[in-house]
Amino acid sequence: MLVFLNTEFTDFARPDLISIALVSEDGQEFYAERDDYCHADCSDFVRETVQSLLGRVPGAACSRSEL
Repeated sequence: MLVFLNTEFTDFARPDLISIALVSEDGQEFYAERDDYCHADCSDFVRETVQSLLGRVPGAACSRSEL
Protein backbone atom coordinates (compact mmCIF):
# COMPACT_ATOMS: atom_id res chain seq x y z
CA MET A 1 0.00 0.00 0.00
CA LEU A 2 1.24 3.48 -0.85
CA VAL A 3 1.12 6.27 1.71
CA PHE A 4 1.54 9.84 0.52
CA LEU A 5 3.30 12.25 2.87
CA ASN A 6 3.30 16.05 3.06
CA THR A 7 5.04 18.11 5.71
CA GLU A 8 5.80 21.71 6.55
CA PHE A 9 8.94 22.76 8.43
CA THR A 10 10.14 26.00 9.98
CA ASP A 11 13.00 26.40 7.47
CA PHE A 12 15.75 24.45 5.70
CA ALA A 13 18.64 25.66 7.89
CA ARG A 14 17.15 24.44 11.21
CA PRO A 15 14.09 22.39 10.26
CA ASP A 16 11.47 21.76 12.90
CA LEU A 17 8.24 20.02 11.96
CA ILE A 18 5.13 22.22 11.84
CA SER A 19 2.56 19.94 10.20
CA ILE A 20 2.25 16.47 8.73
CA ALA A 21 -0.35 14.89 6.46
CA LEU A 22 -0.54 11.21 5.51
CA VAL A 23 -2.99 9.75 3.00
CA SER A 24 -3.07 6.08 2.06
CA GLU A 25 -4.20 4.59 -1.24
CA ASP A 26 -7.43 3.41 0.36
CA GLY A 27 -8.30 6.95 1.48
CA GLN A 28 -7.34 6.83 5.16
CA GLU A 29 -6.03 10.20 6.31
CA PHE A 30 -4.02 11.62 9.19
CA TYR A 31 -3.26 15.31 9.71
CA ALA A 32 -1.68 17.12 12.64
CA GLU A 33 -0.24 20.57 13.33
CA ARG A 34 2.17 21.33 16.11
CA ASP A 35 1.23 24.25 18.31
CA ASP A 36 4.58 24.41 20.12
CA TYR A 37 7.09 25.12 17.32
CA CYS A 38 9.13 28.32 17.52
CA HIS A 39 7.52 30.92 15.25
CA ALA A 40 10.72 33.01 15.32
CA ASP A 41 12.61 30.14 13.62
CA CYS A 42 10.36 30.21 10.54
CA SER A 43 11.57 31.30 7.14
CA ASP A 44 9.92 34.24 5.39
CA PHE A 45 8.11 31.78 3.09
CA VAL A 46 6.63 29.91 6.06
CA ARG A 47 5.56 33.16 7.75
CA GLU A 48 3.97 34.51 4.56
CA THR A 49 2.44 31.33 3.11
CA VAL A 50 2.17 28.45 5.57
CA GLN A 51 1.20 30.04 8.89
CA SER A 52 -1.94 31.65 7.46
CA LEU A 53 -3.19 28.18 6.45
CA LEU A 54 -2.82 26.62 9.89
CA GLY A 55 -5.64 26.22 12.39
CA ARG A 56 -8.33 25.32 9.85
CA VAL A 57 -8.72 21.65 10.81
CA PRO A 58 -10.54 21.16 14.12
CA GLY A 59 -8.65 18.91 16.51
CA ALA A 60 -5.41 18.96 14.49
CA ALA A 61 -3.36 21.04 16.95
CA CYS A 62 -1.01 19.13 19.22
CA SER A 63 2.37 19.38 20.89
CA ARG A 64 5.53 17.60 19.78
CA SER A 65 5.08 14.96 22.47
CA GLU A 66 1.42 14.39 21.55
CA LEU A 67 2.31 13.99 17.89
